[in-house]
Amino acid sequence: MPIKQTAAITHNQADSPVATLKQTLKTARSGETYVYESDEWRIGRTLKLPWSALDMNGLTDRVSPKVLDSFRKTMSELVEEVSERYARDLFDRILSLLHYCTDEITIKSFELWRAQLSTRQISTPTRLNYIHQCRAALIAWSDGCYPGLERGLGNHVHQIKVGSRNNTGQIVREQCPVRGPFSQIEEVALLRWIHAAYADEILPLQAYAILLIQVEFGCRPVEIGAMRACDVIEDQAEHIYELAIPTAKGSRNYRAANRKLELPPDLYALLKQVIVEGQNKVAQAWGQTIPPQLSKKLPLFVGRRLLAAGSSEDFEHRLAKTPRTFDVHIHSHIIGSLQKCPVTTSRLDGDLLPISLYRFRRTVATRLAEAGASDELIATVLGHVTTDTVKVYTAHTYEDQAACDGIMVEAWEPVLDIKEKRLLGEPIAGQAKIYLNRDDQVGNCAQLCGSGILNCYACPKFHPFIDAPHNEALAQVVAERQKRISQGLSGQQVDSLDLPIAAIKATIRLCEEQKERGTSHK
Repeated sequence: MPIKQTAAITHNQADSPVATLKQTLKTARSGETYVYESDEWRIGRTLKLPWSALDMNGLTDRVSPKVLDSFRKTMSELVEEVSERYARDLFDRILSLLHYCTDEITIKSFELWRAQLSTRQISTPTRLNYIHQCRAALIAWSDGCYPGLERGLGNHVHQIKVGSRNNTGQIVREQCPVRGPFSQIEEVALLRWIHAAYADEILPLQAYAILLIQVEFGCRPVEIGAMRACDVIEDQAEHIYELAIPTAKGSRNYRAANRKLELPPDLYALLKQVIVEGQNKVAQAWGQTIPPQLSKKLPLFVGRRLLAAGSSEDFEHRLAKTPRTFDVHIHSHIIGSLQKCPVTTSRLDGDLLPISLYRFRRTVATRLAEAGASDELIATVLGHVTTDTVKVYTAHTYEDQAACDGIMVEAWEPVLDIKEKRLLGEPIAGQAKIYLNRDDQVGNCAQLCGSGILNCYACPKFHPFIDAPHNEALAQVVAERQKRISQGLSGQQVDSLDLPIAAIKATIRLCEEQKERGTSHK
């Protein structure tokens, strides 16, 4: 957990009034600590953010204090999430943008800044990098809901297309590599690190569980903080596990309603372990056994304020008076653990992968949209009352599913290696047949492994029949993907079907080409 302390430095002199200077220590992702109020932040071994540059460039006199204060708050978040080199780049971009601003950063000022880049003697890749970086910083500013941005600027920079630095299939449409959804490659690498870090005791149990909830459901951080032990549910009648995600956004209707989403059994077991460990800590801190009727009211994730409550009586009194008083601040609870993540991304030229809690939320929404989920389903999973704000999270998804699948087929081509020579006009004697159902065969297999139809089409040992119901196989896999989405699943549980869908579509295309030419292969 990052260091975050406040100290008051007081100078008492007989001939001068008392002066008090507030100093807030914070920690960058590199592990370096800095004083938030200072004119210079050391964010790495050799890198600093020189806030004195604002005064040197005359910006403190010309730009609104509200804008400068928000700039500092935004950078404080970013230095926790990105590498020191990239944080300095973001700082420099906003610093240069502020030369075109006064009371707020407007769309016009941003476009003026962008236009002047074209007049500078810099290469096109450098110019595009500068725009990428400025856009990333402004999106982080907008995400933080800090004042100083013109209404609509966030959406404006989201929609800017500045060219692609990625190979086909890595990023299908323009996405922010700092605050947008993770790419599939990034998501897989991050998930592997999360599991490995927990196994190696780098991640504590509570941080591990919080991250898996984010991967699975993309909850608002405040919703996770508001969860209680009773929100982890076993429905014995339906033989399913559920997580009740409470309403916690804003001050009204706190925990007045919830949305129940199905929990994978392994995540349910992990959350039960979190409950047991947390309640044992509380019992030890209070010096008393936790009554069963009270245990369900305890927060799912235990923080310092709960441990300091002292007794069950004090807990219930304070809970009744201020219901959210014991809610854990999720960002502060896990940011120290996330700063240890060594995963890098090719979208930032091999730099550290920027990680923030809202990236998980956007990723869940993006994967649902990519898989063809309706706005209504996405809104339900995310906890939106209407579908009006769904586009905030899905603005960077594919135009439509057909475009998505077409791109994915091309992206997976090196993996699929589906060549015409693998197609068969008739079965090969002595080879195992792959059945779609009891009556329909779709191909031969040189080495039957029993892994199922979902894995056959992408396997190099599978030989599809030209005249086979491959469209029915495709319909089965697409239906399975839609079923998983309707169950509230996301991430790898849905994305794992991209490869078989792409493989079947590639097979169908080759078979149709063969039929048009009137040839067959044995």
